[in-house]
Amino acid sequence: MNESVECSELPSELFLPISKCLDTRIEILRFRGVCKSWRSAISSSDFIPRFPLNFPNPFPPPRRRRRLGWLAISHDEADHLHQQTICLLHETILYRLTPSASSDKGWLIKIEDCKCEMHLLDPHRERYESESESDSPNILPNNFVLLDYDTVELTRAHTLEIQSLIPIGRVNKVVMFNDCHVFVVYGDGKLGHAKCGDESLTCLGEKDMEFDDVIVYEGQVYVVDRFGIATVVRMFPGYDTGLFDLEDGTASPLSAFLDILRFSSHPQLAQE
Repeated sequence: MNESVECSELPSELFLPISKCLDTRIEILRFRGVCKSWRSAISSSDFIPRFPLNFPNPFPPPRRRRRLGWLAISHDEADHLHQQTICLLHETILYRLTPSASSDKGWLIKIEDCKCEMHLLDPHRERYESESESDSPNILPNNFVLLDYDTVELTRAHTLEIQSLIPIGRVNKVVMFNDCHVFVVYGDGKLGHAKCGDESLTCLGEKDMEFDDVIVYEGQVYVVDRFGIATVVRMFPGYDTGLFDLEDGTASPLSAFLDILRFSSHPQLAQE
């Protein structure tokens, strides 16, 4: 019969492998709060959040002279500003906190890890919590012990922030796949792809294709176009790829390591 072991008696050589699997500040705090030996095994200052990440600007510079309030800029100036535009990929995580002794109370909180600190955001209004609202009974207490709560990660969301003087189109949705591939639906339904570290965004699909949504579900990336046709994005690293129409077998080349296969009219693909 296996006997239970106190956390303080676990071999110290296990701490490092465990700590390498912790990728959020909440996980670090919960790990350090278990016992004294676990707290001394890893320092909260050693945790370096992955986000925000630099990301290529998906929008080309304007082709004509534009006036930005009191500032008028030419095409050459706009092109220079476009190259200097700072694009950052942010990640927020939605948690549900429930007191261990009761399941009928709890909070939904949204956390954003920045380089230096952790921000608590309002899950409904996409902004930072205000200290003036701290007296509200629905606001999370300022001081609490994470181990006194059941903490469940519900979902992660990614946003693209662009700091520029140049007016830009819309960024409708951003998703991350396998911690390195980023897909963006932007502008008038364009679908873009980039890997972390890329200097440019690759536009996927034909010029006349417009997409409404992109999701990651059970290890696959799916997109939906303006006609409601669902498409699965498949990746074949190291090979030439194409946009395949399964009805006639034709293909049109893409420059990314991706194959986009239509499965709406072929239910057997959805079962793979």
